Amino acid sequence: MYDSFVIPAVIMPLFLLILIVTRLLTTLFHELGHAIPAMIFTNEKVSVFLGSYGNNEKSKSIQLSKRLTIYFIPNPLKWRGGMVKHSANKLAPLKN
Repeated sequence: MYDSFVIPAVIMPLFLLILIVTRLLTTLFHELGHAIPAMIFTNEKVSVFLGSYGNNEKSKSIQLSKRLTIYFIPNPLKWRGGMVKHSANKLAPLKN
């Protein structure tokens, strides 16, 4: 009797929650994979945008260090990806 109720009521919302959290963490770690080398190879500030694609006005921000700032949209369901912004004009040709 309860077997037909467990799958839709418990397992599906849990599956969706795991899917959303995994997607958010994957986006965060992917963008940090771009930001950390940018911090290593340049002495400039690096900005990570999660879901906001460079829009500072609609984003909240967290400053993790003097050189790393993370901007994000407060509603994680609206995240469609990320972006890293840095000034690469001072990169040495070998590092570029």
